[in-house]
Amino acid sequence: MPRVAVVTAAFIDTPEKDDWLGEMIQSVQRQTFTDWELIIVDDASPIPVPPSGDSRVRVVRASKQQGPGLCRNTAVALARADAILPLDADDQLASKDVLQAMFDTWQDDRTSVVYGDMQYLQEGRLGKVVKFPAYDFQKVLDPKGIIPVTAMHSVECWEKTGGWKPELHMGLEDVEYWIAAGAAGFCGVKIDVVTLIY
Repeated sequence: MPRVAVVTAAFIDTPEKDDWLGEMIQSVQRQTFTDWELIIVDDASPIPVPPSGDSRVRVVRASKQQGPGLCRNTAVALARADAILPLDADDQLASKDVLQAMFDTWQDDRTSVVYGDMQYLQEGRLGKVVKFPAYDFQKVLDPKGIIPVTAMHSVECWEKTGGWKPELHMGLEDVEYWIAAGAAGFCGVKIDVVTLIY
């Protein structure tokens, strides 16, 4: 039984997005923490997501386009692990030790939402690092958000929030999700590591 489920919504409509998805998968495969499953929900993409050849990677295709929130909900519902980590199809885990660092912190308190910092990748080069603030529920209420979607938390947290809301778009689904998590008692823990390449 895997201990972490990485969940990804994928809408692939250009060769470039297909390349980004491949890089995302590789960033998970090179983790030193190997007890994971990756569940990709293909959002009825014009370019279908092919099987990866890795038994830990499952691809499920939606019958019609439904948006990232519902795709993530589908992926979490299929997860066998207790810890879940959303990872967008065009992002990457920043280093080979990210899953281990996040899981170790989450395992200490399974009501936590574990997140780190983010670094931009522009034209193939790593750029600016975005340092997120330490968790404060009042800051979570800001529509800009202080927690990236790639934060490790429990399936129980997902259940208590009611999942991602399909009526919200453009990142607001993530802001609302972390507000609902905090209101349900699942609060953030910031680790001082770059966890995400955006």
